[in-house]
Amino acid sequence: MIINHNLSALNTYRNQQQNNQSVANSINKLSSGMRINQAGDDSAGLAISEKMKGQIRGLEKAERNIADGISLTQTAEAALGEISNPNLIRLRELAVQAANDTLTQSDRDLIQQEVGQIKNGINTIANNTTFNKIQLLNVPDEIETEEVEGAPSLEKIVTVKAKERVTAGYIIVPDPPDPSSFEITALFGTPSGAYWPDLNIVSPNGEKFGYEEQYLNNSGAVVDITNTSSTSAKYTGYGSADENMIFDNPISGKWTIEIRNNGGTKDSSFQLKSNYLIYGGESSSTTDIITKYPNLNLQVGPNEGQNFKIDLSDVRTEALKIDGINLTSQSSSNQAIAVIDTAIELVSSERSKFGTYQNGLQHIERNVTNYKENLTASESRIRDLDMASEITKLSNNQIILQASQAMMSQANQVTQGVLQLLK
Repeated sequence: MIINHNLSALNTYRNQQQNNQSVANSINKLSSGMRINQAGDDSAGLAISEKMKGQIRGLEKAERNIADGISLTQTAEAALGEISNPNLIRLRELAVQAANDTLTQSDRDLIQQEVGQIKNGINTIANNTTFNKIQLLNVPDEIETEEVEGAPSLEKIVTVKAKERVTAGYIIVPDPPDPSSFEITALFGTPSGAYWPDLNIVSPNGEKFGYEEQYLNNSGAVVDITNTSSTSAKYTGYGSADENMIFDNPISGKWTIEIRNNGGTKDSSFQLKSNYLIYGGESSSTTDIITKYPNLNLQVGPNEGQNFKIDLSDVRTEALKIDGINLTSQSSSNQAIAVIDTAIELVSSERSKFGTYQNGLQHIERNVTNYKENLTASESRIRDLDMASEITKLSNNQIILQASQAMMSQANQVTQGVLQLLK
């Protein structure tokens, strides 16, 4: 029998400490309702849960953003409805009336006065329709532009930035083995839907080459150039100007790419099919670059780039081309009918656009709500506590803790037997 070390008491004490910690952990979890309260509970689960929480909070904010966006589109659409009917409809009615020669000049003068009031009403609606002080139907009077100098020679066309300028490019053909079958692919990185200048492709001897063009979403167009003869090698694109779009020349400019079979290469180059090299040419003139275009971007998701673009409108009388309507004669009244019809069609198109935005946002809202619900359920399974299971565990640990405390007392009594030997 030894007395220096009470091994039974030490073992009992160790188990009692473990039971104490187990009871403390259970109380901690039950009081918070969470399975993971600290990294030690489940380090991997905590990391996953925190990322999910960030996504869930982002989705909650995105839902509110979408709701604001829907309210904005409803505001714009309702105002457009007021412009269309009664204003434009009444304007057309007056034009039809004024086109009738049974009216006298004084009658038409009175009609023209009402026309002025209607136009003022349309402009008032367009100017006063706002959402959180944002003009919805009254874009800025002028799109801001700035003038930049031309880019130097040997500037690479494919890396021309928003404020650089190239008016002529050179594709240097390094002696192709079969001049009758060469092909060149060039990427013009202009914004999708932007205006395209005329494009001529000619050889040194003046022969025109045909090419095929196709759009790429948000990146421009790919032009395949082959040596098939063509009587015309032009392509004129249509669409609205976009931000950072460079106009080669206002509306009617041309960009010429010269194909030369003179061999050799330059240090600054871009590799194309069949080792063709493309360079920018010299430019001595200046150009305007659009720096602002009215639109709104709604953040409709929890992550970067999850945006919804809303293009704003200009439905003032000047933009609708009805600012100069004159109903003081039969001929001008007759012409005004077609002008007003065009304005009604434009406003209807804008109403449809905002209706499309509203429907799109509602679809996104339903998806975001469903996504948030499923993600919340996933995060709950990782982090939330099963209360029934933990209560059962707590009860079990409390019983064991009480038993270990009782056994500690018994273990301390074991060494008392040595004293009996001394009597």
